Amino acid sequence: AALAIDVSAMNAKERRHHKRKLATLSEAAGVENVEDLLPAGNSQSTQEEKSPLYCAALKLKNQLEAIGKDTSMNAKERRSAKKKAEALAKEDSKCELSVLREFILTDLDNAKTGSCADANRNQDEKTPAPPPKPNPDPYIVFVGQISFTTTAEQLFQHFKKELGSAITPESMQVRLLTDSKTNKSRGMAFLQLNDPELMYECLTLHRTHLDERRINVERSAGGRKNSTKRQAKIQTYRTTQEKMLSDTMDKILQEYRDRGDLEGELDEGVVLLCKRHSAHVVDQAISEYVEAGGKTKNNPSAFLTAIIGRIAVEGADKKGADKKDDRPKKRMKS
Repeated sequence: AALAIDVSAMNAKERRHHKRKLATLSEAAGVENVEDLLPAGNSQSTQEEKSPLYCAALKLKNQLEAIGKDTSMNAKERRSAKKKAEALAKEDSKCELSVLREFILTDLDNAKTGSCADANRNQDEKTPAPPPKPNPDPYIVFVGQISFTTTAEQLFQHFKKELGSAITPESMQVRLLTDSKTNKSRGMAFLQLNDPELMYECLTLHRTHLDERRINVERSAGGRKNSTKRQAKIQTYRTTQEKMLSDTMDKILQEYRDRGDLEGELDEGVVLLCKRHSAHVVDQAISEYVEAGGKTKNNPSAFLTAIIGRIAVEGADKKGADKKDDRPKKRMKS
């Protein structure tokens, strides 16, 4: 009875353990072929051994049906359970998920044998190759305080102007939130990015000006709107972002001090003002301050404050954008 155990419900690790156990028993019994120990019609070359694809597909189908009927799960938990079941089925069958899904839909009820190669061949004959799927775990950034007149294209161009050639339609997609009845902007948007470094670069545009509004750029937490877990995650992201921006600003100021361009003439108030603006704005403002001989002015702090305010509203020019392409990334990684 122990030899005739059903292996169709086992995962890959359990099947390997079962095979080793059969090998040990065959050696103890003095037989060369373990199939000699099995009852007739239940040899080691069982349905599972002949067709791991069939068994994995059957198991996955049953699991997906059970998950769909489980009313105790919320949508996020259901998606997570489905992904886990699909990952195990992919490992067991050694097939891509697209092959498994096609097999479940078309061949499962009629076939108990066959291989992944057979299924691949059949799928190629039936349908063309599916288009590439989007990244299942994209990097999402939330943008708030946008003017109601700002379009998705204008928002895209704002990030492109500040971050340069790294921003393309492929690397960043903009989803402007609109009212379902009027189709007018709600003053919020989500940016979907394909790279974590680019996501952090976008976060440096927090508190930049667009269409006479100072926008907020923060990492999205996802999840249920008012859940405690989501709120805690948002707070963690904000704390991390504020520290990152503050550290970046300290490095910018220190670079100018190390070169002798700043000599301690700025008061604490203007330093705190710098930390309430984006690194791009402050970097260009200090550069202009130095070129104008700001430290020789009667009130250097007031002079720099005026420059920061003007550049924040007008936006960084091309010269400042060229600098940003070279410098912020290095500061972010340090």
